[in-house]
Amino acid sequence: MESVVFGSDITTLLDTTPRDFQDNSFFPLDAETTWWLPTPDRKTHPFTLSLQQFPFRGPTSFGQRFTFDVPSVGCGDILLATCLQIELGHWLDDTTICRLQSGQYTYAPGQTVWNYANSLGTVIVEKAELEVNGVTVESIDGDFINVHGLLGRDIQTQYGISVDGLGRYAFPYTPRSASPFPTESGSLCIPLSFFFQRIMLKEGFPLLAVKQGGVKIHITLRPFESCVVSSGAEANPLGKRLQMLSEGVPVFVNTLGAIPQFKKIQLITYAAHTQGSVHESLLRTPFEILTRNVETFTFLEPLKYSVTTSTDDIINVQLPLEINHPMEEIVWFIRRKASTDKNNYVNYSAVTEEEFHPIFNKRRPLLQKAAIYLNGTEVVQKDESWFRQHIASQHAGGIAAYSQYIYGYSFSRHPGKHQPSGTANASKLQSVKLSLSVQHPGGTFNQEWEVVVYVIRLDWLRFQNGIASRIYMD
Repeated sequence: MESVVFGSDITTLLDTTPRDFQDNSFFPLDAETTWWLPTPDRKTHPFTLSLQQFPFRGPTSFGQRFTFDVPSVGCGDILLATCLQIELGHWLDDTTICRLQSGQYTYAPGQTVWNYANSLGTVIVEKAELEVNGVTVESIDGDFINVHGLLGRDIQTQYGISVDGLGRYAFPYTPRSASPFPTESGSLCIPLSFFFQRIMLKEGFPLLAVKQGGVKIHITLRPFESCVVSSGAEANPLGKRLQMLSEGVPVFVNTLGAIPQFKKIQLITYAAHTQGSVHESLLRTPFEILTRNVETFTFLEPLKYSVTTSTDDIINVQLPLEINHPMEEIVWFIRRKASTDKNNYVNYSAVTEEEFHPIFNKRRPLLQKAAIYLNGTEVVQKDESWFRQHIASQHAGGIAAYSQYIYGYSFSRHPGKHQPSGTANASKLQSVKLSLSVQHPGGTFNQEWEVVVYVIRLDWLRFQNGIASRIYMD
């Protein structure tokens, strides 16, 4: 049935609803403007946004790799953002968890307490891969998700994502024994910071231009032992007998003997549906898009690249970066292995949580100064605070990134913007080296440290006949 009033060709719910005398008074049929009837000159909006949920393929547990298929049918024509949602299980039974949360149970003094690691949302992701037509276009890890979250997101939006999505809390991390899960809901919402998502609503991935089944996202999770922290010497909470107190009376609880399984895992996508000329162009016309891809360099043993060692325990290393394509930014952090040994992956300072004291042993940087060399020519050499301030001031994160000891140098005037504004073409260079002067951390724990470097480089993707391919290959 079609409505024929006022020249309209759309039937609304109110067209089929009987009217009474009040409607004639408040909403007369001869009104020129109304909220309830469609206007004769309807407009077509070429973009309609939608949220969708997709199931996984493969084994979903700690330490496993599984896959999400992301088709344009059902998802949308232009993919704008992706988020991994994980509803966690626990090594305690549901009854014990409820009694802990209500305060009926408390841990007995001296009892070892296990909790999920700080910033579990970034810790749990070992690798996330974007595959298009059988080729991995970009690969990121949980450390990059953490770094980009501190740098790229506006400081006004970071708190909600960090606390309610990633389960991240301030240093030093004090696990809340009455709250067994890292978030209030017990679920993690992990933004997957692929290239089309880092500049929100200004860049996207054209799913419609790729044949169905051509786009996949692979997720690899860290082992369970890497995602749990302990107040004692034993790192594994499985198969333990815990002593708790119920109104002062001791009670004993047994933990699970096997790794807790996730209650639910799904991929949430945010995409736009198109129509008209935009839809036809994406579907049939060959085109190219500019992408900003991440190249990750992990130096687990940076002392192999040691150049000199001074008398004041400062070690100078020169790290080679084998990179091609135009570089926009070089971002890095230094992390003590004493922190990763305790599954504290988001501590980039020289002081571990066990060594920290708010007066006598405050947080301090491992890095003292740094320099970047292109073909042996020094581009910049500054102390550590300059590199921290430089990269933090160039992005929306500001003080959040500065306070977490994240360093970087931008060849672009306006990094993090849609329009490129400067690069250094590594394809024309023979060598790119990052020189670091690192202070020996001291203390009683593991003295080794590692360096993780992220290079943001430009690349191009060509879409034609349902196939996406890189224009330039390494």
